[in-house]
Amino acid sequence: MYGLLIYLISGVIIAQVFRMEYWISRFFSLLALCLISFILSFFFPFKPVFYSVFFVFLVLGLIQLKRKGFNFDYCSETAFLLTFLFFLFLRSLAPEAFGAEKLMDFAFLNTVLEAERFHPPDPFFAHGTLNFYYYFGYVIGAGITLMSFVPLEIGFNVAIATIPSYFLMLGYGLLRELAGKDNGNVNGGLIVGTIFIACSGNLYAVYELITDFAKGKLPTFLFYWNATRVIDDITYGKTINEFPYFSFIHADYHAHFVALPIKLLALILLWRYFKKDVSYGFYLIPIIFILFATNSWDAPVFLFITILAFIYRYKSIRDKNELLKGGVIVFVSILSILALYSTMETPSARPFLTGERTDIWQFILFFGILIFLDYLYFKDSFEEGFKGSISYRLGLVSVVAGIVGFFVSPIMLLIVPLLVLSFRKYLKGDFGSMLILSASLLILACEFVAIESRLNTFFKFYLASWVLLSIPAAVVVVETLRSGDKMNKMNKTRYFVIALLILSFVYPLIATPMKYHKAEFSLDSSRFIKEISIDDYNAIQFLKGKRGIIIESAEGCYSYEGRVSAFTANPTLVAWSCHEVQWRANPDELARRMAEVRAIYKSKDCEVIREIVKRYNVSYIFLGYQERKDYGVSSLRCFKEVYRSGKTIVYTTR
Repeated sequence: MYGLLIYLISGVIIAQVFRMEYWISRFFSLLALCLISFILSFFFPFKPVFYSVFFVFLVLGLIQLKRKGFNFDYCSETAFLLTFLFFLFLRSLAPEAFGAEKLMDFAFLNTVLEAERFHPPDPFFAHGTLNFYYYFGYVIGAGITLMSFVPLEIGFNVAIATIPSYFLMLGYGLLRELAGKDNGNVNGGLIVGTIFIACSGNLYAVYELITDFAKGKLPTFLFYWNATRVIDDITYGKTINEFPYFSFIHADYHAHFVALPIKLLALILLWRYFKKDVSYGFYLIPIIFILFATNSWDAPVFLFITILAFIYRYKSIRDKNELLKGGVIVFVSILSILALYSTMETPSARPFLTGERTDIWQFILFFGILIFLDYLYFKDSFEEGFKGSISYRLGLVSVVAGIVGFFVSPIMLLIVPLLVLSFRKYLKGDFGSMLILSASLLILACEFVAIESRLNTFFKFYLASWVLLSIPAAVVVVETLRSGDKMNKMNKTRYFVIALLILSFVYPLIATPMKYHKAEFSLDSSRFIKEISIDDYNAIQFLKGKRGIIIESAEGCYSYEGRVSAFTANPTLVAWSCHEVQWRANPDELARRMAEVRAIYKSKDCEVIREIVKRYNVSYIFLGYQERKDYGVSSLRCFKEVYRSGKTIVYTTR
């Protein structure tokens, strides 16, 4: 409890370092702290580096507080704190770092925490490093854990609860600037709009609920999951179609999950750069780099939006210095990305043309609420009318192009007119239109080009598009609900928006209790090990603090295998091969290692086993619940027993 208080208070203190609006500075300061620690950890151990930089930030924050006063925003901090407590409560109901890819996330967090140098060791591939994976998100999670002064078993859930908290706080701040306030007071529309950005669901959830009721059934556990598998894919059956609230309750501490508030921070800086001050453009340089280092798919998207922003600034001011400054921002951002990329060894993900097209009904089930609200964002254009003007002809052409495009890709019927409307208003300096324009282009690109796979392309770019489209949609919500607004006189429009709002909240209201149906009331993410085997848990505690390569079961994936490496930060010879083969593209070596692990547990020839152990410099062999299950052995005769708890045994090779 004290650790959580320290974490929350220290977050407020380091927010004083950068004199921006509090709600911007609070997250920007955390990212800056982690970025400096990230760079220095290529030369020094991570933990002492982070605590040293953290101490410097605390001192600088206190100095700034004394010199310039207390930079604080009660509304923003309340939004952060309430969201943090809500998601921390949810994690307390089901705290395990188990299920889906949580064990992998925990392993990567732990290896970052214990790293002597970056790139950190790969916990699931001994003698390898995480130079194949963009792991800055785990640096953020490790930093949050260290700021909380709690063990990672607790810090894992603190970090998970922190991400949606920053997302909602930043969404609130951005929406407050775009949609404004009433008489200096926060209005109810602003609160609802903020919740919409963070918590809205899609129409598929409504469709599934109605279908279940029609069949006389109630929603089940998979209700929370099904809404993210909407759009068909020939190869995989369905593409992945996540949206922010699903990612928050699913709670895999993955790259796309951590990148969500970073995307919003980038949008806030872009808004400031677009309309107010070029200095905010320079703050984009580290944020775009962090986006790349966290979730590389987001970097080109936000580089493109940055280019749109500086093109508008140059067009509106006609100052060559603006062009130069914008060029510097983009060039330095790309240079920093290339510097990190040069240290990575990622399998090439080549783009390819795809002939598969998205069904328009499935598209509406996923994006429909946002698309309808974004069309209402242009209601002024509809009210003005285009008759007798170039705009009218342009609008007519866009509708015709959408109809013709329907036969190329059905979703063009909806996207092409939106593209034209947003482009027209972007040229007039409308920020929301720039976001809709960027999302529309991104969605259309996914229809014709895929990177790595259509499944993953839709996953990453549709999630980015959802965030972009949700901002102007939320502006429509705020303006509709604002007291005294002229839209209140347009009852049909107002009722339509309210109806869409109600439909958007069907998912969170039903999916949340479906997902969190347990009530463990603990933040200990290692509980699942105790439940599966208390002997395994005791043996893992014994191995904590010891260093060396370990051997454990290597047969499974998305399962219990890899738990020793994950919780001790000692690399195992091989684990989670289903992911390793994607990351490293080395199926032959993975198969050989898996065969060697089987030999260690099942072979009777001690010479063969010792040769394998010597080749990989193995220090410990773990024989626990999963090893007995996978290999059918209860003891090993070639090595000395160094620890035993019940049926679980740890052997030393020394």
